[in-house]
Amino acid sequence: MSARPLPSQRPPPSRSRRRILPSSAISPKACIARNKPRQTARRDRQRGARADQRNAPHTSFVPRFAPEHQSVQRTEIRRIGMTTDSTAVQPDVVVDELLNDLAQLPDVTGVLLGTQDGLRLAHAGPSMDGKLADRLAAVINGLYSIAHGVDDGEGRVEQVLIRKSSFLLFIMSAGSPPSVVARNAGRDPKKVESVLGVLTNTRADEGAVGFAMVDLIKRMGELLTTEARVGGAPSGDGQ
Repeated sequence: MSARPLPSQRPPPSRSRRRILPSSAISPKACIARNKPRQTARRDRQRGARADQRNAPHTSFVPRFAPEHQSVQRTEIRRIGMTTDSTAVQPDVVVDELLNDLAQLPDVTGVLLGTQDGLRLAHAGPSMDGKLADRLAAVINGLYSIAHGVDDGEGRVEQVLIRKSSFLLFIMSAGSPPSVVARNAGRDPKKVESVLGVLTNTRADEGAVGFAMVDLIKRMGELLTTEARVGGAPSGDGQ
């Protein structure tokens, strides 16, 4: 009979009572049977993901910065549009300004924007039609020329007021005068000054109408400066 080992020579007890078998003791069939449910579940998930991708609608890749990039592009387009020739008259903008600011004043019956050579550009007002606007454009041109010729062209015509028993007519220079005097007639060949006329009844407040016209002209600025007509008649003030 062999001697029993001393307590100090005994191996330490195992912490886990579960019997651990070497890998060689587990049969291949047992390994396959143990891992088969996991593999089957993984394949099912992969197949489901591929099916979702096939059935999903086609969408192109959109980077995170795409919205900001699109907004920048729209801003650049607006900037390019603003850099166009702002000195050319834009009838739609002019008509909107006239309707919103002058035609809505009390006792105002018509507003006209024309050139010094008698061309009608835009008109607004309850009693202002195309035929009356054309006639009024010629009248404004003549009156402005007469006022300018009173002192042989010295100075600038600030305002012309015509008062009759049935109406009042206000005339003001609306565009910036040319800075360069060209040709013997003294006109800028590229631009011609614009004239603003307002037709009211006799009850209109002259001060309020004049103030509104000056304010409108200041805000419009170079927008009212129009391209000169080729072969047009020279303006009355020699500009």
